[in-house]
This record gives sequence, C-alpha cells and structure tokens, in this order.
Amino acid sequence: LMNRQTTPQTTDQEYLNIISHSADHLLDLINDVLDLSKLDAERTILNPSNFDIESLLQEIYNMFCLRAQSKGLILNLVPDGSLPQCIHADQKKLRQILINLLGNAMKFTATGSITIRAKAEAETENPQTDSTHRLHLEIEDTGIGIPAQQLTAIFDAFTQLQPNLEGTGLGLAISQRFTTLMGGTLTAQSVMGEGTKFSLSLPVKEVFAVDIPETAESRRVVGVAANQPTYRILVVDDRWDNRQFLLKLLSPLGFDVREAENGQWAVALWQEWQPHLIWMDMRMPVMDGYEATQYIKAHLAGQATVIIAFTASVFEDEREIVLAKGCDDFVRKPVSANVIFEKLTQHLGIEFIYEERPTTGESVPSALLPLHPSDFAVMPPEWLTQFRQAATIANPGPLHALIKEIPGEQAPFAQRLSQMVDCFEFELISQCIPALETDDRF
Repeated sequence: LMNRQTTPQTTDQEYLNIISHSADHLLDLINDVLDLSKLDAERTILNPSNFDIESLLQEIYNMFCLRAQSKGLILNLVPDGSLPQCIHADQKKLRQILINLLGNAMKFTATGSITIRAKAEAETENPQTDSTHRLHLEIEDTGIGIPAQQLTAIFDAFTQLQPNLEGTGLGLAISQRFTTLMGGTLTAQSVMGEGTKFSLSLPVKEVFAVDIPETAESRRVVGVAANQPTYRILVVDDRWDNRQFLLKLLSPLGFDVREAENGQWAVALWQEWQPHLIWMDMRMPVMDGYEATQYIKAHLAGQATVIIAFTASVFEDEREIVLAKGCDDFVRKPVSANVIFEKLTQHLGIEFIYEERPTTGESVPSALLPLHPSDFAVMPPEWLTQFRQAATIANPGPLHALIKEIPGEQAPFAQRLSQMVDCFEFELISQCIPALETDDRF
C-alpha cells in the first residue's frame, strides 16, 4: 500500500523494498514447505494452460540478470530455432522449476557464467497431425560442481551441499517431483571445480498464439474510469489486517467499501446494503463464509451479488468446494493488488484508469535494462575515466552530472544509470564500466 502512494524519499523507498523483498523471501520458504507437503499428500494437480514459452524464458532471464551482474557473472539465454512460440503445459510449475534451478546455479557459481538453453523436437514424424513436442531445457553453470556421490542425493528433501547457505534445501526435490508430475525427467551432470548442468525434458503441445488469453493490465491502477456507478464492496474477514488491506486499497479509488468480521454480520449487511461484490473469507467464527454464502445465494437478490472466496487454503480442491457452495470465484491469500483489480474487472466489468506507460526515452523497469560494458561505448574515454572515479568513491553528485552528458538517443541507458546511482549500486556500476588501456589509475 505504501508503494502505491506518491514516490517516497530514496531512503524510505529502500526500506520499503527491503521489507517487500524479505517478505517475498519468507513466502518462498513457506511455499517450498507447502509444495512438498502437497506432493507428499498427493494433492498437487496439474493446471495446464496456453502460454508464450519465449516470453516466460525472457521473464526469468530478466529476473536473474541483475543478480548475475552483481556477482560479476554472465547470464546467457540461448533459445534454439526449433522452439515453438506457444505451448500448452503447466506454466506455473515450469516457471517454479526454472527459478529453482537458476537460483541454485546462482548460489554455487562465483565466477564465469550461467547459460539457459532451450529447444524442442517433435514427438512424431508428422508434426502437422500431432502437436506434441519434447521441450528440452538446460541450466549450465561454471560453479563449484557437485561430488559424483551426491548427484542423486541433491534431489532429496532438505538436502544442502553447504548448510550455511540460505534456503530450505527443498528446491531441487520439488523441481524433480514437479517434473515427474508433468511427465518429464530432470537430471544433473557435474564436474568438480568446473560446473554443473541440469537437463529438463518435458512433453508439451504446440498451440497457436491466438489461443493464448490476453494478459491482464500490469500497470498500476490509479482510479476508476468516468461514467461508471459507485460500486459497493463488502469485505468479510475475521482478521482486521486483511480487511484493512482491501479497505485501504479500494476506498481511495472511489469504491464504497464496508467491512464485516464474520458471516453473520455479512448477511445482515447484505440484506440492508445490497453490495455489488463480496470478498468472503471462508473460515470465521460465529458464522463461516460457507454458510454465509449459501444463505445469500439461496435468495433471488443474492444471485446478483458476486461473491469471491478469499482464503488461505493451499489445496487446489478447496476451489471446487467453495464454488460448489455458491461462490463465483476463488482467490488465495496472500494476494497482490493486481489480482484484486483483475477480478473486479472480470466480474463487474469495471474500467480502470492506469498510470501512463513510459514512452520512448522514459523510465523502463530496471530488470529489462541490464547493464553491459558495451553500453558505455557511446561515451568518450575522458568521460569513462571520470565516471569510474566517481563510482569508485561513491559520489552521487558528479555521477548525476556526468549522466546528463549522455546523448538524448541513449535516454534508456541514462535512466538506468540514474536508477542505479539512486539505489547506491556503485559497485555494480564500477564492474560494468569497460577498462581503458590508457587509464592506469584504476
């Protein structure tokens, strides 16, 4: 919520980012344990969908690019010409496997490179009548390597080659079991002191690009479009902090939002106020969300009220249960603001106003603009020397002054440098500046 407000001071923004990243890391650890628990209980199911495999690989590359640069590593993405643009598979599980493998490579590689290779081959001799392909992905690093006797053990739960490193030791175990669930194989090859290569092979189906659903708007919502009614939203949850998140998120945008701490209050407010949509927690005292939903949907007027289950349940079959009780949709906690807005658009047809997209030369998300020494080739040697000196002594003032000298047609490069200076990434800047033969001082 604080990140959605006007841009705070640089230091405050750093603190917010630390809070957010730390929470995301904690959530990742919790999800690892939950994923393993669901696999052990055989309650993990496949959720295949149509998606752009090239976009997924690029997204993951962007996610890890800055981490690689901060360690002085080269991250390569090498898609083969045989790779279909769009496939049908479980995107979420494939994404998690690749993140786990890349995170593992990043953790055990101090110098050199990490390479992502992707290719595909038709499963039959007549691909025109059978769209099944075998997707091959490789994550190869130049890290410390894995002892031969441990190449099998690394896929066991809670196994870590170096226990002093962060993590649960579940990433590879979950990746292998996800792979098996998807009908594929995951293997590892390694040479001590030279590096490791993980090979992932999965059966997928090629689909046409037109079969991929349009992605939801990713820009930040700043308001509701004109000439729309004032929508009444009821938030039902026994936890105050969960109610406050939705109240503080939606009220500033012009929604009429009320709250209830149990199903009994929710039913009373529904009868009196007739909200357009209810965010309904399912487990509450006095009257739970299941009973409240059944009561509301049993009435003719209740058919016009959208009820979205808002639950912390981790099991997929919970979705079927709440939909059978009368809920119109299902959202799992914790939830991002974008998902809230997507559901409001989907069920109420609300049109939102978004912040302006950057135009050419304006700010672009830093993850999409990884720095490379070649980016500095547009600047003369004298400028490079001064810029390296200012970065070495961590002096933002001269750095910003020098950035203003970058030609206008290189605005994205200048913007990225400014972002790095504002975030005090002086070490990373120094690593990216190419060495000059005539510069003996550094």
